[in-house]
Amino acid sequence: MNIKDFRAKAYTKNADGVPVPVEDNAKEDSNTFQKKVFTQDIKAEDLTQKTQSPSQALDNTVDYLKTGGLLKVPVEQTPDGKDSVYRRVAKFLLLIGEDEAAKILPHLSETQIEKNILALVDYALATRLIDPLDTTYTINRLLELFALDEIDDQLVKEWEESPRMTQEQAEDCLETVLGELCDYAYAKGITTENSVVYRDLFDTKIMSMLMPRPSEVITNFENLYANTSAEAATDYFYKLSCDGNYIRRYRIKKDLKWTAETEYGTLDITVNLSKPEKDPKAIAAAKLAKQSGYPKCLLCKENEGYSGRVNHPARQNHRIIPVT
Repeated sequence: MNIKDFRAKAYTKNADGVPVPVEDNAKEDSNTFQKKVFTQDIKAEDLTQKTQSPSQALDNTVDYLKTGGLLKVPVEQTPDGKDSVYRRVAKFLLLIGEDEAAKILPHLSETQIEKNILALVDYALATRLIDPLDTTYTINRLLELFALDEIDDQLVKEWEESPRMTQEQAEDCLETVLGELCDYAYAKGITTENSVVYRDLFDTKIMSMLMPRPSEVITNFENLYANTSAEAATDYFYKLSCDGNYIRRYRIKKDLKWTAETEYGTLDITVNLSKPEKDPKAIAAAKLAKQSGYPKCLLCKENEGYSGRVNHPARQNHRIIPVT
């Protein structure tokens, strides 16, 4: 049977009237949900071959809602024992069937992308990557990047009336926001690959929309150096590199660090986990890619603003301070 056959059997109620999934030990049949949907790493055509029971279908739909970035709920179950929003929406999608679900899901994903665009602008304001006067300009640049013609007026109004992020909140949300923006870009065909190499290339392009021009950075650095201190100038430049995601805070946090006392003194030990491994497909693509002498090296000045390629990292969020 397909989703139309078992959608009404996906859940029942226990003695207390609380909805619970049905455990189905019957022979598993294929799920023919073939509409194009927005997921994180799985295309709709990949889902068509999966066999699953009604309870598995419900769990898969819950996973879809989470990985697609459509809902943000921190817990699986509410304090009163009822299902989380994830499971309630999942049951709703199963009940209405594949045709109606296919109509709803694209709207959910586009609404989410607009929220993420505003969240990214909020991030830029909190970290002072942009000035408040640059808000509309930045929104429009991001709309262009994601091939969107407009943004919902009511959504913008609600965002404008809401409190702005703090620096700490901005740092905490960036990985999630960029991840969901990359998910959307892949689902909509804006990017053609979804491995970490290609996602890094694209999220650097996203961050470039928030970065000040090199001349502005140099001017700010030199003013701080001349009028405050060398430390203030370097602190500014380091923070800019972190806020612009050239230095990826959320990956560096994953590094393991500890010290050990030895006969030669205290030994600092670090295990670098901040650079994810390249996937085999990207490695193969890098070998086949046309070799280029530009930029001349990974540290050369030509890297500033460079979009990158599969065998050279993106540097659109990179800025250089001249020392001569």
